[in-house]
Amino acid sequence: MKHRTQRWLNRLLFCSCVFVPTLLIGGTMLLRHSEAGQQLMVSWWTDSLEIAIDSKVEIGRVYFISPSCYVLEDVLLTDRETGHNILQCDHLRITRTHDQWELNLHFAQTQYHDIHNWLQWWNGHVLPISEGENTTVKIQSLTFAKQTEPPIVNFVAQIIPGSPSSNVLLNFGNDLTKPIVIEIKRFHEFPVNTKILLETNGHVVATKLLGELLPHEFSLGESATFVGVLALDTVVDPQQVKQFDLQGTLHNVELQSLLGGGLDASPLRGRVTVEISRAIFKNNRWLQLQGTLRGHTGQVSRAWLPTAARQLQLRWLGDLQQSQIPFQSMYCAFSWNQSSLSLRGEPEGEQAGVILRHANGIILAENPQVLQASVLHEVLAR
Repeated sequence: MKHRTQRWLNRLLFCSCVFVPTLLIGGTMLLRHSEAGQQLMVSWWTDSLEIAIDSKVEIGRVYFISPSCYVLEDVLLTDRETGHNILQCDHLRITRTHDQWELNLHFAQTQYHDIHNWLQWWNGHVLPISEGENTTVKIQSLTFAKQTEPPIVNFVAQIIPGSPSSNVLLNFGNDLTKPIVIEIKRFHEFPVNTKILLETNGHVVATKLLGELLPHEFSLGESATFVGVLALDTVVDPQQVKQFDLQGTLHNVELQSLLGGGLDASPLRGRVTVEISRAIFKNNRWLQLQGTLRGHTGQVSRAWLPTAARQLQLRWLGDLQQSQIPFQSMYCAFSWNQSSLSLRGEPEGEQAGVILRHANGIILAENPQVLQASVLHEVLAR
């Protein structure tokens, strides 16, 4: 009796070792290749992604690689509110390892015009999530709808949901060892605040990357670029800048944009480089501006010079006859806060103290004094 029981146990064990793997393999093959299996997997992944990102998701086909790895084909993510194509790709590989999700895309495209608008979607749909697991998104190349906008390469986003805030850390650029970095932290409690930190790590980026986050009175022109660090503290709804802190260098800045006038209204025209040691904007007003402005070619309005020289306490050459005077050099070290303004010209050499000069000599030069802060606004308003 004992031997018979043992034989039955051995047979059951043998059957389980043969039939259970067979059922698992057969079920997997059915899931991978049957139409019913495809519908099940497509439906499951569609629902899961729509819940995760609060957007409409369309998936063409799902390939089962392993229990922790799937490949999604012909994926389209659409913003329910605007109808914009958020992301479209041919292949999306989803892997789960060590309680984290990783999404890999080789090439993708979006209907958003630039990275700023694209990141606004992230801030509005991904960062509001306070619960869930950490997720990494990798995109080898992302193309925007605007043809003049260069693609983003080697994009990596690390999404960390949590309470009281959710974070996303973005890296991108050709330099994998020192990429451009954007860190976004969104707080969930009302009023919803978002903190943004941009570090270019020595790389030149278009100021359009900053988009509407810059205060409107701080326009720089279409071709301006930036190298440095930018910190922003904003309120999400309505969108407004609470605090803005910038350090770095702005290249190819249009004077007529920087000074707030159009091409015809601005007293100064040309392109300059602005080295900013500190720029602080808080609660809809500037608190501090400090740096150096350098330029080589441009024009200055003859009619504006007497007013600027008188109110800014500068020395100027009064026998200029042209209505628009071409200049060959501009150098102005400035320091402004809410109570005072200081302007200095070239620091040394034969041109020490000169702010503007043309081929024949000085146009404007410093008169070392500390002025009232309101003087600058009065001069630029004329």
